[in-house]
Amino acid sequence: MSKAKTATPEKTELKKIPSPKDNVSPLFVAAKDVERIIIGFNKKTAANWRSMKKGPRYYMDNGTPYYKVSDLVDYFGRNPVITHNLEEEL
Repeated sequence: MSKAKTATPEKTELKKIPSPKDNVSPLFVAAKDVERIIIGFNKKTAANWRSMKKGPRYYMDNGTPYYKVSDLVDYFGRNPVITHNLEEEL
């Protein structure tokens, strides 16, 4: 009897799951962590603004509010103040 050759499985590369150490920016941030993205905008202010239907757009999932990071950047970056140093550079 001849032995049938068993096929050796091909090695497939596994895709690396990004870790927080990889400097990968999140797409969304929970309201409780919003100050990690926008300094000075804390979770209590965010909660007050949500109750007044004011501030950046947010999303609800199972009762937890989330902010899209790009929405936060757009909201807080929409009214820049031109300083004298910046005018000289232009």
